Amino acid sequence: MGTGADLPTGAQCAQWVQASSSGVERRPANRTANTTVGQALPNPFFPTHPDAYDPRANGALAPRVDGQFVGTTEDILRWGACKWGFDEDWVRAMAAVESWWRQTQRSNWTTHCPPDHPPGSDDPQRPQECHRDYGILQLNYEVFAAAWPHAQRSTAMNVDTALMILRTCFEGYERWLEAEARSRGGPTPYRAGDWEGCLGRYYSGQWYSTAAIDYVSRVRDALQQRVWQRPDF
Repeated sequence: MGTGADLPTGAQCAQWVQASSSGVERRPANRTANTTVGQALPNPFFPTHPDAYDPRANGALAPRVDGQFVGTTEDILRWGACKWGFDEDWVRAMAAVESWWRQTQRSNWTTHCPPDHPPGSDDPQRPQECHRDYGILQLNYEVFAAAWPHAQRSTAMNVDTALMILRTCFEGYERWLEAEARSRGGPTPYRAGDWEGCLGRYYSGQWYSTAAIDYVSRVRDALQQRVWQRPDF
């Protein structure tokens, strides 16, 4: 759905997804997280400095997050795509690149650890560190700690929060990203409605940087190959 669209509710999307669900669970290890719902995000969720975000990010988008859905891993991805107005297959591909659809996935390192995940708990060789990115869409704890602990425990909450962040970018509400793009002299200015630009920003925190472009290419390849339909997925 384009910018400014009236997005469906989570309940509407749940009804639509459940009516067409295959019922097949590709990731049995996700079952506990798939049957754990989330909760509302704290308000405000995003920084309130006027140069950081348009007020509508906290006023209209973040309050929609609740993680109130249970189902198969694919159902949850479809529910999130519906709720936030994105193409289901792009979301399937994004989750494949991020985690191979595993809510248990953890990656990257930080010294800023979740309260229930102390330093050293991931690797005794890294006694001062823990993983930074969690879940099926690898939500960054350092940046989005306000979504914890539910973003780690609930697949639906992880998807709901991550796609809300993407929608915030897509609507043009990330004012800080305008300055980031200008400071690097990137190939194109930040603008609303640029799905691939926002997809790359989700991964890299930058607008059309080399890392962002590479990430979009990997997601596009996963989409074209429909890797989630392969026998070895």
